[in-house]
Amino acid sequence: MATPNYMTRISFLDGQILHDFHLNIMQSNIAEAIKLKTTTERYDMLLLISPYNYYFAEPFVDTTNRDASSTAELDTLSFSINQDSWITPMMQLPEDASEIYLLCNKQENPDYGATVSFFYRTSSTGSWIPIEPDTQTPLGTTTRFIQLKATCNYTGTVRPILYDFCLMWK
Repeated sequence: MATPNYMTRISFLDGQILHDFHLNIMQSNIAEAIKLKTTTERYDMLLLISPYNYYFAEPFVDTTNRDASSTAELDTLSFSINQDSWITPMMQLPEDASEIYLLCNKQENPDYGATVSFFYRTSSTGSWIPIEPDTQTPLGTTTRFIQLKATCNYTGTVRPILYDFCLMWK
């Protein structure tokens, strides 16, 4: 006796028919909502014990906070990037900032050349300045504008993974 494929179609008592592609969309929406909620809550908890103001978090669930010059492709299964550069749009802070702090959730393997580098600039034509995560970064002058760039570097087959990042300022 052949086993029926229950994932092809599910009929409910009210007559609604649910196909496998509906389940995939629902699973994707649930996973995206969980990623957004956990990322925001993690950075909110860190904000409670820090002297900084939270400004921006990128959970990599969609491309709404991605500049057109970005070359990184979003991995929609793991909600991450693992190659090229992700650039945020130029962001305007609510008030002038003299210091920024970058937090991130990443997986690197420096022994194989797989690292993630971060950069910032305060004008759309300015040069990119390196920034280290989990380090206080004083800005040369106070500014209201900032743009971030995350670059996944790799030399072989092992790639780094960047799951999310957050910018805090004061």
